[in-house]
Amino acid sequence: MLENDVSKTGEESFILGTVSIDPSEQEKVVGRFKADRDGLCRHFVGRWADFEPVRRQYLENDC
Repeated sequence: MLENDVSKTGEESFILGTVSIDPSEQEKVVGRFKADRDGLCRHFVGRWADFEPVRRQYLENDC
């Protein structure tokens, strides 16, 4: 499903399976993915004010 969503945008996607050596390795991998995701979220939230004029214009025009 995710692969199809990405392909619709014209980009390439790959689904890779992983096998952890042990539970601590799995925690490291999952932790790294979560850290990257959280970093992107912080970046977006940090720029939230940049979108306020767009939101106001949208509401004023009854879009």
